[in-house]
Amino acid sequence: IFDPRCLEGAFLRFEEQIIVLQDMHDFMHDFSMFLQGFREDEDFVHHGLEGSW
Repeated sequence: IFDPRCLEGAFLRFEEQIIVLQDMHDFMHDFSMFLQGFREDEDFVHHGLEGSW
């Protein structure tokens, strides 16, 4: 016996998993950009200090 509610539930869980993976991907991208910003600031500070000696 085919129950369409089971199929609907399976698709909803699949969509939830896709959304969670998408959110995780976005978070990792944002976090890497955040860290890259700190790295660029660090390079700028070191360059400024080297020029003042």
